[in-house]
Amino acid sequence: MAAAQEHRNSERTFQSVAVRASSDVTTHAEFVNYLNSAEGQALIAEAELTAAEREALYSSDTTTEAVVQHRLSGIIKLLKKVKGWAAAAKSSYSKFKVWYADKVPAALRWAIKWGFDLYTIYQILRGMA
Repeated sequence: MAAAQEHRNSERTFQSVAVRASSDVTTHAEFVNYLNSAEGQALIAEAELTAAEREALYSSDTTTEAVVQHRLSGIIKLLKKVKGWAAAAKSSYSKFKVWYADKVPAALRWAIKWGFDLYTIYQILRGMA
């Protein structure tokens, strides 16, 4: 019984740390920390990113076209793993922004703001929905 309670407590702590890691992202280094967290690693694994896409997400390079393109591709794949992406992309831009604010992890929102325009992301996802 004590072991089960300890497990539940450690789960709560992990969830708290994951939420904090996702919500406190304001720099590239913090984004990399999020990617290295259990939550980030799970999302990356689920999205089945290529090696180039993974590498681009970890890179701080914002000028090399190939890196930027791979980062965009990786972000799109990650967004497609967030619940409700297709319905949000098929809806109006204002409804998409509500989904984005409510469902997309803060770390991923930071990565998008870091190098891309949200409306462009919306248009790409809308074309895939």
